[in-house]
Amino acid sequence: MKVKLIVLLILLLCACSNQQNNSSQEAPAAKRGEGWPLMNSLQAKQEDKTAQEEDSNQANDSITEKYASFAFQSVKWNNTIYRLTEETISEAEVEEEIGEVVTQSSTETEETPDNSSNFLAEGTKLWAIKGIDTSEAIAYERENGVYRKLIADE
Repeated sequence: MKVKLIVLLILLLCACSNQQNNSSQEAPAAKRGEGWPLMNSLQAKQEDKTAQEEDSNQANDSITEKYASFAFQSVKWNNTIYRLTEETISEAEVEEEIGEVVTQSSTETEETPDNSSNFLAEGTKLWAIKGIDTSEAIAYERENGVYRKLIADE
């Protein structure tokens, strides 16, 4: 009787072992749907996570600079908004200091405070330009002796 039990146990263990080997070989090749609910659930979660990461990366690629929400780089001084130009001005063309940037804002709002900028740091000096009324244009010092022109936005 003991021998029969041992033989039966061995056969049972061999059968279970054989079944595990077959299922481990089929598991990676299994497709969604049949017989692998846990695997399907994990696979679905991974695909969702990958899709979300791709969407996030695409959104980040479309925002290429800090001030992307603004239409242009600007300064508001004396209740006028001035737009940055590419034009440089020499120190000889600058007349007098007229103020400074008090607030730097990286978020666009309906009411922009006076003496603020969306790109210049707080404390940046603003200058009048010789021969040009400040209602038309002003300047800021970009680097030692080199100024950039800002024109009134109409």
